[in-house]
Amino acid sequence: MFTRVRGYLFLCSFLIYFLFQPITLASTDFQKESESWSRTANLVVKWIDKGDYLEAKTQLAILANQFSKSNLSDKNLSIEAIHELSNVILDLEHQLNRITPNEEEIRVSAIRLQVAFDAVSHPHQPLWKRYYDPMKKHIQHIKEAIVQKDLDSVQEAVKQLLDEYHMVRPALVITKSPSTVHKVDSLLTFIEKQTDLSKLDQGVKQLETLLQPLFFGTEKDVMAVTQEISGVSVQVFIFWVSSFIAGVLTYVSWTRYQVRMDE
Repeated sequence: MFTRVRGYLFLCSFLIYFLFQPITLASTDFQKESESWSRTANLVVKWIDKGDYLEAKTQLAILANQFSKSNLSDKNLSIEAIHELSNVILDLEHQLNRITPNEEEIRVSAIRLQVAFDAVSHPHQPLWKRYYDPMKKHIQHIKEAIVQKDLDSVQEAVKQLLDEYHMVRPALVITKSPSTVHKVDSLLTFIEKQTDLSKLDQGVKQLETLLQPLFFGTEKDVMAVTQEISGVSVQVFIFWVSSFIAGVLTYVSWTRYQVRMDE
């Protein structure tokens, strides 16, 4: 009896090993590949910091080649993540190829590239989470300026908050669901466009509540917070913007489908 049980256990272990080995190997291979992407992205930033745009272009071309030749169909990347990684490469390429390069815009594009590829290669300790404290600080500055009714300070603090979000957004697209990203986008748009200080304060406090789970929680944590958030005006605005974005994406997808059908 014992021999038979031991035989069954051995057989189960044997099957489990071979069933899961391809997944493990694929995961390990992708980890190595994504780390290679991240190292190359870091080199791009390094050469840009040194002002050597020619070498930065060379490293960016290497990264673009690595990424384009990868078999992305078997990677644990969403379509949105793949598009975002492509976009940060193209954006920096555009900045570097401008007739009159803008140093600040080049550096911003380079950091967004670095943060995006780092989010893929280092999911547990990513660079993008370092932006939590700066964003929290800017939120606090906005709240203080609202209390003082200092419109100039409000506008400046909002601009700084949006600049920080611009840096971290590619990583959010890669690591979070489209629904979460749309909600954050909509809330930031509400804050940017709002001129009524009381409504602005409402939106900023909602973002403050959302920030912790967004950076350090799960998707469930984010959903729980967004469901608890009160304030009809903000919620209606977020719903409208999210619906508009979804409508645009649906239209684009349908148009592409029609074009393919006509070919």
